[in-house]
Amino acid sequence: MDGVLQCQDTLRSIDFLRARSAETSESPNHERVVQSIGNGLMTKLPAGFVRLACFLLVLIIATSAWVLIVTPAERRDRAKINSRGFEHITANTPWDLKKEMLWGYFITNRSRLPLDFLAEVLKLVGYRFVDVSFDNAKDFWWLHMERGEIQNLDSLSVRDVRLARFAKLVGFSDYDGWDVGPPKSP
Repeated sequence: MDGVLQCQDTLRSIDFLRARSAETSESPNHERVVQSIGNGLMTKLPAGFVRLACFLLVLIIATSAWVLIVTPAERRDRAKINSRGFEHITANTPWDLKKEMLWGYFITNRSRLPLDFLAEVLKLVGYRFVDVSFDNAKDFWWLHMERGEIQNLDSLSVRDVRLARFAKLVGFSDYDGWDVGPPKSP
């Protein structure tokens, strides 16, 4: 909410500066500009650009909140699905899931381009790119990213919801799920 109020204040300031700029313009066709100081440099930005930038900032904040905030019901629903995988791993492998493991995450799309974009964004937040491959039988592309980390049922369930939302939002893609294995030796 604070971001929205700050943006509203910024927009009011922009309107004031634009009006002042229009009053002092030397020619009737003078483009309205907003003067802002950044790092000691005076720059001129068109008011429309500043409004667009402010709108995009609010949009990014809102969508980030949508991706990051996971409700208790979503956690519970995803934990029900993930609990089967955790039980299977605990019963059938010697792995200690309380230690760092190598977690793989999969996203699918009918087109490769959104997956390439998602891979670049996920690399920025600490995921390692494994590959993008095409599945002829299912007629879609698979993105495989991985990350060494410690996960429990709750944290993995939250991660699943966030990755599913992120894939939909950024790449119009589908989050397919995860796999896990022991960390790679150095």
